[in-house]
Amino acid sequence: YSKMEIQGIQGPLSKWTNVVKGWQYRWFVLDKINGCLSYYISREQMIKETKRGCVKLRGAVLEIDDSDETAFALISDNKQFHLQVNSLFILVCSFIWYTLRHKVLKTERDG
Repeated sequence: YSKMEIQGIQGPLSKWTNVVKGWQYRWFVLDKINGCLSYYISREQMIKETKRGCVKLRGAVLEIDDSDETAFALISDNKQFHLQVNSLFILVCSFIWYTLRHKVLKTERDG
């Protein structure tokens, strides 16, 4: 595999950090091999391979914010990651593709 094939889908999202800093721009990479959503401070930091963190997707729960169609949460390993995207359509398509391909996210039906 090439590095790009391993990294998979990538792009900007905003991540909620805390009350003081609020939403912070981050560069996210959906790693198809390791089943995680890695994030970096910027695309440049991703190129330098300076990872800020990783959300494990196997067994993760996806919650869409009812009051804001661009916001959602990923709950993984008892941690909540609040994220926001410019295009809900792109987000949903990406997660549907990944979920169907790897069957890693739980749905409401799974419990």
